[in-house]
Amino acid sequence: MATRRLRPSLVSLSVVLILVVVSVVGFGLTRRNNDQQEQALLQSNTSQAAAYASEIFSGLATSLSSVACRVHKLDFTPGRMISTYQMLDTVRSSGAYTASGWPTEAALARADAPVTS
Repeated sequence: MATRRLRPSLVSLSVVLILVVVSVVGFGLTRRNNDQQEQALLQSNTSQAAAYASEIFSGLATSLSSVACRVHKLDFTPGRMISTYQMLDTVRSSGAYTASGWPTEAALARADAPVTS
């Protein structure tokens, strides 16, 4: 019995070659499309982060401007601010508050705070 060796025909080789070329081209196009989508997503996320940071910083600038205006109007000096904070800390630590949440007159008197009605 003689063994017969199978040889691929020209048609089958052509089909295999076309499939390989189509696969390689498809892979390249898919990879390029994927890179473009990632780049667009990264750019979108960067734009969103920039808008969010801008919103936060503009709100912070507004708050700081408001505080600076109030401090300037009240003519607070650093020493006066420290004494005010110490007085507020004394009132807060006394724990004597009214039902509405305001410190009692006795707590304000212990802290040497002005009592206003």
